[in-house]
Amino acid sequence: RGREVWRGAPGFAAASDLLHAVEDHLGTRVSRATGLLRLALDDEQATALRSAPSASEEHVRSPPTHAQERSDALAQRWLSADEAKAISGGDARGGVFAPSAVCVDVPRYLEGLWSACEEMGGSACRWHLRGVESLAELADGPGRAYDAVVVTAGAGCTDIAELTEAPL
Repeated sequence: RGREVWRGAPGFAAASDLLHAVEDHLGTRVSRATGLLRLALDDEQATALRSAPSASEEHVRSPPTHAQERSDALAQRWLSADEAKAISGGDARGGVFAPSAVCVDVPRYLEGLWSACEEMGGSACRWHLRGVESLAELADGPGRAYDAVVVTAGAGCTDIAELTEAPL
C-alpha cells in the first residue's frame, strides 16, 4: 500500500548484484531497467501512493549501474493526474514512478544462477524444489546436511514455521 518494503534497499542491492553476476556468467542480459509506473485509480489509492516514502521527492536519479551506489534504488516520484494520464492514456488520479524497477526474465535468470552455482560448487550443488512447512524438514533424515538453504517462497515464506513472524 505504498510503503517501503522491510529491508527493501539492501534486498534490492543484493538482488541487483545477483542479476549482474548471472549476466556476467552468461554473457547476456536477463534483466532490463524499465522502471515501474503504478497508477492511482481512485482517491484512496492516490492518498496511499502519495504518502509512500520518497514518492514526493522532486527529482529521481537514473537507475543505478553495476558499480554505482544504490542508496536511491527504491526512489520513486509522485506524478500528478495530468502526468499519469499523459503516460498511460487512462483515467488516473496520479501515480508513482519508480525508475530503478527492473524487469527480469525469471526462467533465464534462474537457469543462469543455477549454472553459476554449479560452476562454483561442482557436484556439491543440488537443486531441490519442494514445499515445506518447517525448515527442520530439510535437516531431518539421511543425506540432508546443507551448508545453506535458500527460501524463495515470496509472501508464502510466512507459511514456513520459522518465518511466520517475518515482517513481510
